[in-house]
Amino acid sequence: MAEKDYPLRAGILFSGGKDSVYAFHLANLSGFDIRCLIKIIPKSNESMMFHHPFTHEIDFEKVLQIPQLSITVSYNDDELVKLKEVLSTAKEKYNINYVFTGAIASEYQRMRINFICEELGLKTVSPLWHKKQEQVIKEQVNIFSVQVVSVTAMGLDKQLLLKPLDDLFLNKIFSSKTLTNKAFEGGEAETLVLDAPGYKYRIELTDKAIISESEYQHYLKAKSYLVKK
Repeated sequence: MAEKDYPLRAGILFSGGKDSVYAFHLANLSGFDIRCLIKIIPKSNESMMFHHPFTHEIDFEKVLQIPQLSITVSYNDDELVKLKEVLSTAKEKYNINYVFTGAIASEYQRMRINFICEELGLKTVSPLWHKKQEQVIKEQVNIFSVQVVSVTAMGLDKQLLLKPLDDLFLNKIFSSKTLTNKAFEGGEAETLVLDAPGYKYRIELTDKAIISESEYQHYLKAKSYLVKK
């Protein structure tokens, strides 16, 4: 079969957070030809749809050895217009016919992506959709090295920022009475996957510091390096 005729040609909406990396991982295991990473870079952490921390700093095209399309969304931009623009480019440049997302429970996120993809003649796949939140994050921590890089909710300790997630931290998260989403999809925390199957380089963080903006808003500041595996 000629490459252009292969039926499962995918682009991954990719931030480097645990959900998008898991979507990539599952697409790869399912036999999709992953043609590109599609990276939306919001200038503000107030984005309603897109992951913000460390999106500028890390070259995931190098980490995964897969072409990356990036588009920056400023505070005044319409995020959906920008998303449609970059998806249209991905379809034209890489001949994709599927778009993978890391959506778990956010109808706001999933439906907007679905509508845009439908307009462009693309099919969406959200392999984490409606999976149990505790199950999703536990699977991710078992497979990946997951670093929390921001905490913005009551019930999450800033100590989560000091090292990758482990079972002890997961138990604290699962026992929280205040979190609305135990897998962090509501933006109560953001993550960065430091290592995963398929990574050609692992990510190392040095010079770590916790920046606190309020009692419940804490961010990890660090320098990032890529180390060949």
